[in-house]
Amino acid sequence: MRYRLLTVACLFLALRAPAWAQDQTQTYTPEFFAAAEPATAMDMIMRLPGFVFDGGDGSRGFSGNSGNVLIDGERPTSKTDNLSSVLSRIVASDVARIEVIHGSAPGIDMQGKPVMANVIRKQTASTIIVVSASEDYFPNTGRFLPGGQLQYSRTDGPRSYDVSIQRNTNFNDDMGAANITRVDANGKAVRTEETRRGTGGNVGLNGDVKLPFAGGDLSANTSVSQNDFQSGTFYDDPGAPQNYTNNSHNLNGELGASYRVGLGTTVLDVELLQRLGRSASTQLLEDNTGDQRFSSIRATGESISRFTLSYPLTASLSLEGGAEAAYNFLNGLSVFTQSSLAVAVPSSHVSVNEQRGEAFSQFSWQIGHGLTLDAGVRAEYSTITEQGDVTRSRSFFYPKPRLQLSWAIDSSSQLRLRAEHHLGQLNFDDFVSSVSLNRNLVTAGNPDLRPDQSWDFEAGYEYHFWSRGAVTLKLTHQLVSNILDDKPLVTPDGIFDVRGNIGSGRADWLSVHTTLPTDGIGLTGGLFSVSADWRDSAVKDPLTGLKRRFAVEDAASYSLDFTQDLPNWKSSWGLHYYNGWKEIGTRLNETDLFLGAPSLNANWTYNPKPDLNLTFSIGNMLVSSRSRASVYYAGPRNSTAMTGREIEIGYSRPHFQISLRKTFN
Repeated sequence: MRYRLLTVACLFLALRAPAWAQDQTQTYTPEFFAAAEPATAMDMIMRLPGFVFDGGDGSRGFSGNSGNVLIDGERPTSKTDNLSSVLSRIVASDVARIEVIHGSAPGIDMQGKPVMANVIRKQTASTIIVVSASEDYFPNTGRFLPGGQLQYSRTDGPRSYDVSIQRNTNFNDDMGAANITRVDANGKAVRTEETRRGTGGNVGLNGDVKLPFAGGDLSANTSVSQNDFQSGTFYDDPGAPQNYTNNSHNLNGELGASYRVGLGTTVLDVELLQRLGRSASTQLLEDNTGDQRFSSIRATGESISRFTLSYPLTASLSLEGGAEAAYNFLNGLSVFTQSSLAVAVPSSHVSVNEQRGEAFSQFSWQIGHGLTLDAGVRAEYSTITEQGDVTRSRSFFYPKPRLQLSWAIDSSSQLRLRAEHHLGQLNFDDFVSSVSLNRNLVTAGNPDLRPDQSWDFEAGYEYHFWSRGAVTLKLTHQLVSNILDDKPLVTPDGIFDVRGNIGSGRADWLSVHTTLPTDGIGLTGGLFSVSADWRDSAVKDPLTGLKRRFAVEDAASYSLDFTQDLPNWKSSWGLHYYNGWKEIGTRLNETDLFLGAPSLNANWTYNPKPDLNLTFSIGNMLVSSRSRASVYYAGPRNSTAMTGREIEIGYSRPHFQISLRKTFN
């Protein structure tokens, strides 16, 4: 499989004739987006030809975990408030231009991203107030869910102030009727009807300020959010009806700051961040024989400090170096009871913390003739300390070199080659036990985890045409060690599933993204986009010893998008199609196949005036299904007999949303 992918990619690259060029930055002014009448910077980002938005992976720390969009040349220090939300609060009329950097550019820390967008805001004095309101409607349940936001923004030269308060809705899009069929070892089937429910909301307050300070630029941000969600399922089994409920409450706060100052030709960047969070959830499963209850409380925190020094040696060679220090912690308590009697699960009361330091250096060299070399190394040292069922402290040291060569073949195409040693991050929740009562899944906490590592080798190609058209190809080969997956854990209380390291493997990934203007076929102002991914991987199963894919990996996926701007009607509309998914999971005594049917969404936006936007959207127009097929065994699936099968099917039914956005200048 991986050799076929490599052959297809190489044949495509061979079709392009080389012609030297050096321009690796494209600039898009507001006029480029005028026909679409975007309301926010995020709307503009989504219209960039060939650009695939990356909001960051949310991992701990700053280095290598940020998204691929800068604001005035800097990354937002906020992590609780995601990049998409930050961009959605920048009004489009405040954007002077967007620069798209391919490969690298002087003074820009790409942090491993092959393409970066830089949103440059205007510095003219302006005051903007934005009021938005939305309503979601679910015909199958008759539910209405309101939301809204109030935002104030003030810009005056290098000074800017932003504050917003919002209430967003959360929901399960498969609410309503579903069913589950259980088949025992003798083939006898029993079907149970389900009624699913789920609703909640998020309330948040965000504030940002940027101003000159001590000869440099100071930025600060703060956010507070509360998220509540209630879900459940009623299983209408005539013999043994069950009712499952799950209530969760999350509270998060963040305070961040960054400072940039020029020290002669050297630029100093300092970033500070403090995050705190608390989450609590309770599951309850009741039937005519009693009840089961699982309660979980998590307290988390992250403290980060980082500095970077950038120095241009020449017009074509720049150096950068710095260091980052971070402290992270999680205190977790889990309680599992059956008919009020406690059930022992390993690592139910755990405190884990990580002290991490990282030093890094890198250089960017514009060799000439459109050829750029970026190289660097990060060295990470960390100590993880755990207290609970097991008390231990472990230290790790990992060098993380990276090399990327970018070649601007001509003014419209670029080839990129990258090699990098990537280090994954441990999920602190894997140290603490968890239970899913509606699936009868018990997962023990694992105190003996190591982060996964991989050597990544990547080839990427990008070609722009017809002003708004683009094709990007990316082929990645990974050699992975310490793969994290489900594995068995033997304890005095029994054998449990845990999240743990299962050995080494490899992964291959071909990604294609194409944007085609449709003006030539009579659909003026239209864009047709295709995004497709093919994946192949191999690792030894920890129980059977046989080769299989990585768990919960979709072998192939694609999406189709069509948007059309209709300036004469002051409108734009679009369709989004996703082919669904197929994923396989393995646990100690079961195997699972998860299937998601194709989905189709539609939207229409009407702009009667530049400061007024009305959007109407329909989700799940195809009434797509989501199913799970599980096979259960009496014990470890490699050595015991099958005891039964289970097929559960739910449906993502149509829902409607209408939203109104009004801007006051």
